[in-house]
Amino acid sequence: MDINVQLFTGGCEKPADLNVPRIINKLRMLFERAEIANMLIGWNNGADISEIVSYVKGFGTEVYLWLPVFSELETFAGFAPLVGRNGPVKIEYNRGNDEYFNFCCPANPANTGKIIEVYEKYYDNGLYDGIFLDKIRFPSFIGGKDAVFSCYCDYCRAHYEMPEISGGSALTKLSRKKWKLCKRRPFSRSGGVYILFAGISFFVLR
Repeated sequence: MDINVQLFTGGCEKPADLNVPRIINKLRMLFERAEIANMLIGWNNGADISEIVSYVKGFGTEVYLWLPVFSELETFAGFAPLVGRNGPVKIEYNRGNDEYFNFCCPANPANTGKIIEVYEKYYDNGLYDGIFLDKIRFPSFIGGKDAVFSCYCDYCRAHYEMPEISGGSALTKLSRKKWKLCKRRPFSRSGGVYILFAGISFFVLR
């Protein structure tokens, strides 16, 4: 089984102040003990990670840009927001590492174009072997019920009201059914496991 690790360099809100020699020293302790197939790294655009990438590739490891597609990138461009029943959804959640889990509307094609613009402006630098596309989805229960039971933006409302979906207000009917489901205690599981090695948190994908 391949071992893949994830290295978080900080969010987009502020430039990262990375201690590159310290990170490389920590990585050395890991890479000398295990054969790592791939490393995902991201997504702070203000950090110079070229030395880190070069070091990791020296072990034959492929390096992928970790890009949160429909979340975290709103700092860069005017994305069409995710809208709940009471207006745009602002998720009040912070893991303490500049990751906020705010989402734009995943259905609006205007957002897809802006994501491409962000990539080309901030990340298309030739460092990576590929891109790991994360958060291609609507929010989870981390953001609360308003975030999960969305999107009420104009674009989505127009599609909910299309005759081929149902007669009448499909959005109203759907939202009523979905809110009833929220009586059960929600939980979620990730597709991997976090490990703490030499003071750096890694996410090992299964």
